[in-house]
Amino acid sequence: MEEFIVYLREEGNRESTIVTYVGIINGFKKWYEESFGQILDPQRVSALDVQNYKQYLLKVAKNKQQGRLSPKTVNKKIEGLRTYFRFLKHTGVIEVSPVDKVKPQKIQKRSDSVRWLDRNEKNYLVRVMNTPGEWRNKENLMIRNRAIVYFMLHAGLRIGEVVNLEMDDLDLVKQIIYIQDGKGGKFRRVEMNKDLLTALKQWLDIRPLDKGQQVFISQKGPMTAQGIQSMFREIRIKTNIEDLTPHALRHTFCHDLAVKGVSLSLIADLAGHSDLNTTRIYIRSNEEERRKALSMLSAEE
Repeated sequence: MEEFIVYLREEGNRESTIVTYVGIINGFKKWYEESFGQILDPQRVSALDVQNYKQYLLKVAKNKQQGRLSPKTVNKKIEGLRTYFRFLKHTGVIEVSPVDKVKPQKIQKRSDSVRWLDRNEKNYLVRVMNTPGEWRNKENLMIRNRAIVYFMLHAGLRIGEVVNLEMDDLDLVKQIIYIQDGKGGKFRRVEMNKDLLTALKQWLDIRPLDKGQQVFISQKGPMTAQGIQSMFREIRIKTNIEDLTPHALRHTFCHDLAVKGVSLSLIADLAGHSDLNTTRIYIRSNEEERRKALSMLSAEE
């Protein structure tokens, strides 16, 4: 284990990641020794053993906070074992890794897990982002944060895309944003609507000119993903929307376009989706929209 830890450090893993790996190995060791009544010997572990452990994690093992482990969590544990046994193979302890033949658990993509804001939540968010009193009367802070929110809400940018946005990526004359897609390095363009353009111009009017190319900055320097996440924690408190996240705003952008009747291909183009199946989830209506549609039906024609 000590050699494995040294190996992980040499590979550039963070200490928190190393702790996670060690926990995964110890969890497997405990299960193995309780199941077989003998000390774990990596040379005796078979692919069937690892497969049985995977089934144990899926059906028996429980998370203290959430109950049974999710397939995603199980896959992370199996991937941790994969790294460990590959290390043992690399160092000559074993000849073949028993994990290589164990496939990850398929994760069912559920469209109902996608969260977007309904009309009331969206209106309240916009009201908070336009009320200086909500920002301790620090209007400059409100103006910057509003622009960040609007880039997600009105242009569908991911948090990483907002962080990496540079002044040269903005064409205020043609009202276009040029975005390098963080998932694959492809470029796409999104035209700015009136609300976003206004919010952006107000931010650029007060943004210091000597702070480099990055569009969004703080007192300490360029805005980071952690900084934006911290900003959203504050917004969640102000709006009382507990699951408000940057990606929820991106989902709201896509869903609102779908509700307006925009084609899937155009939504995919604006959002930077490479697969239309990713975009189809926004066709799903929420409860309010379904009730409104059904209320238009009458028992008498």
